[in-house]
Amino acid sequence: MSVELPVSHRLRAATCDDLEFQSRVYASTRQEELAAAGFPEAMKESFLAMQFEAQTSHYSRCYPSAEWSIIECEGEGVGRLILDRALDHLHIMDITLLPGFRGRGIGTALLLQVLAEATAKQLPVRLFAFTGERAMGLYRRLGFEIIKADGVHTELVWRVAT
Repeated sequence: MSVELPVSHRLRAATCDDLEFQSRVYASTRQEELAAAGFPEAMKESFLAMQFEAQTSHYSRCYPSAEWSIIECEGEGVGRLILDRALDHLHIMDITLLPGFRGRGIGTALLLQVLAEATAKQLPVRLFAFTGERAMGLYRRLGFEIIKADGVHTELVWRVAT
């Protein structure tokens, strides 16, 4: 997938050498939750490692053709995008930026590129988000609609305008 990002940002294919970085990106999404739990640091690290491994294993097994990409800024990894191109939709499985790179338009640029691809292919885009997460406002502004919510997770879809 060709992605045009703001100057100095790019996507590159993730490799096995990126697992530690991806684990750190994943962990950044769980910090508030774990801070509220009050676990000792060693327990947090163990929990995060277990959850990251479970997510990675599940995605790899259930979505073997998904494209795993590292988002870079000036050669530094700043996030990841996991995108599965199913026959009938595009599925954003994960789009996460490290906290210091959020709110800079990088995620918006990436999402707009995925939506442009979906428009060209006349396919909807699906994603799941934690209910109440900050990015929900962005998803809604870009035209994603909630199709299912269970109080923890929210499933959203973006459809090509007809």
